[in-house]
Amino acid sequence: MRQAGIGVSPGHVRASAASARIALLDGGADLAHPALAGERIVASAGAAPGRAGAHATFCVSLLVGSDAAAREGRVLALCAGATIFNFAVIDDAMLEGRASIAATADALARALRQAVDAGCRTIVFSSELLQADSPQWRSLRDAVQWARAQGAIVVVPAGNHGAGWGQVPCPWPGILVVGSIGPSGNISAFSAHARRLPNVVYAPGELVPGAAAGHGYELRSGTSFAAVLAAGALELLRVTRPADAWPDLVATLFRPPWRCLDASVLFPPTCLAQEIPI
Repeated sequence: MRQAGIGVSPGHVRASAASARIALLDGGADLAHPALAGERIVASAGAAPGRAGAHATFCVSLLVGSDAAAREGRVLALCAGATIFNFAVIDDAMLEGRASIAATADALARALRQAVDAGCRTIVFSSELLQADSPQWRSLRDAVQWARAQGAIVVVPAGNHGAGWGQVPCPWPGILVVGSIGPSGNISAFSAHARRLPNVVYAPGELVPGAAAGHGYELRSGTSFAAVLAAGALELLRVTRPADAWPDLVATLFRPPWRCLDASVLFPPTCLAQEIPI
């Protein structure tokens, strides 16, 4: 809100977040984690063991979490008070490239339509969309176009492949691709698409604190975490400025020349930050 020029108190932000609804298409988060207890999280399925479940647990804690964990710097809880819809559609086979594009597209398309029907207008995927020009993505492309017509935006990570990666970011209308920057504001070395492209923005994705598997806490880095934080910031601004169109909201938060969300705003100093294991 400060970066958008909106002078509000933390209590006002929490009150605004009460009407925020964000859909996370990921694995199934561990809702028994102490940092997530009592938060408004609607799960489509229970947590599953493996990378996808741990990833989802971490991502959810970037958006919501207990006040105590947030004060101690163990989680970010950017949208404290919001409702998170956790669609457990991503599994380890998808994350490791063992699932076909067509199967992944169909699963994401179904979840995306369900998210929009549930009232979510900000939807974030946990993994990048590779080979976006492949015809096997058709079901998801159609779903994204439909979601856009309903007033929704889809946020996806750029990928953790480095700036020299040859893949072109997904150019579909309604898709916002998010790369990573560090606390200093520089683009992360692991972040793909470090170029000025119309649908690419940058958000903090290095050493982000969040909930870990086994009810612990950890620091993690990756463009998927940058995408989650970008989605959370956009949703907070959307509920504050409901009359603004998505292009205006994006332009407000992600400013030229590199369209970065200010990392210093999201990472205030905390005494426990260095004590959380990486």
